[in-house]
Amino acid sequence: MTAFSKSLPWRLIAACAGTVAAMSLPVWAQDDAKSSTALRAAPNSAYIVQMAEMPASAYGGDIKGYQSTKPNKGQKINPNHPAVVSYMSYLTSRHDTTLAGAGGGRKHYSYGYVYNGFAADLTPDQAARLAQMPGAEAHAAWLLPLNWPMAFLLAAILAPTDPVLASDVQTRSEHDRDALRLSLTVEGALNDGTAFPLVMLALGWLGLHELGANGLRWIQVDLLWSVGAGVALGVACGRAIGWALLRRLRAAPDSQGDELIYLGAIALVYGLSLALYASAFLAVFACGATLLRQHPASRAEPEAVGLGQHLQAFGARCERLAEVLMVLLIGAALTRVTWSVDVLLFALGLVLLVRPASVLLGLLPPKALPTTQRRLLAWFGIRGVGSLFYLAFVLERGVSGPAAQTLISACLVCLAVSIALHGVSATPLMRWYQRRRAPVKAP
Repeated sequence: MTAFSKSLPWRLIAACAGTVAAMSLPVWAQDDAKSSTALRAAPNSAYIVQMAEMPASAYGGDIKGYQSTKPNKGQKINPNHPAVVSYMSYLTSRHDTTLAGAGGGRKHYSYGYVYNGFAADLTPDQAARLAQMPGAEAHAAWLLPLNWPMAFLLAAILAPTDPVLASDVQTRSEHDRDALRLSLTVEGALNDGTAFPLVMLALGWLGLHELGANGLRWIQVDLLWSVGAGVALGVACGRAIGWALLRRLRAAPDSQGDELIYLGAIALVYGLSLALYASAFLAVFACGATLLRQHPASRAEPEAVGLGQHLQAFGARCERLAEVLMVLLIGAALTRVTWSVDVLLFALGLVLLVRPASVLLGLLPPKALPTTQRRLLAWFGIRGVGSLFYLAFVLERGVSGPAAQTLISACLVCLAVSIALHGVSATPLMRWYQRRRAPVKAP
């Protein structure tokens, strides 16, 4: 194999990433409302304009003629309530008046339920005038018309990765010690679970979740308890279920039907994690990692080894079915996407630029892993089940309106692009990787 052919996959990946890099990342540039410096942006750039009044989810009734719309603790805002309808109409009129006072512009959305503001196309002069107006603050945005809380929520939703949708990169057996496969498999489980506190933080920023004074409740419950309890619950259930299985095998070695324990364990741990407000992703992962696993110093029991291989084979078949189902669901959900060049560029930027750059930075110094493994780790940031779960979760928690449609479009297009690019490249790249790692026989 020539030096050129060895580097060919990286040249192809670099070429794609370079194309997106030339267009730049989605960037926010904020200008203080009291500053006299004009905002510098290209003509008719997209802006998010934040207004001073409280959004409907936090409005306490301090404006004459408009009743309080803030829901009681534990309740969601009712968009059809007369007080909410009236206050939302007031906010929309304020948006229109502010935009007209800045010299016009084309408004895309009005936000009011969890964030008070609007998205509009403005010229530099219009943005500069608007930045000087009391009660308004302009933020220049590129690609997606999202405010800071919504942008943070989108990042948290897209944080999880999922090697199930490209099974060539997963560990092949319990004896597989390849650093690349182990890293991608463990990453897929850990970032699914650790994304939960960030999603809850973003919902709290939007007023849809209680964070407590100075974020204390979020730190104690959503971060420390959720992560810690998820791991502890998963380990305890994995040990308990494994002990019960071994006792059953010793009593009846020829018993059949143990495949259902794979699904039963998932359902049991998931249900307990919801009841205890623990991270379901981390709990299920920890349960699977400790199920039938003996202490390294102890001798493996033949019954446990045979059952473990049996369950692993069944799990592989279930993953194949889940892979097909996920692709079908995402394909059907693409009918809900509002297609645009900006959304597509955002998805390509995430897959081809943001993921590789963040992984390569995280793996500094370069000697931590061989170059080939670092590059493949940077490339295979496959989006999948975790992002769909969190997208449905935030929609159920009350994210709605135009911002919700932007979230849906961005997430689904990112998933589709990731499945297409990573799914197509997984098999040839992993074969190339295995050939490079194959030992050379002595003549």
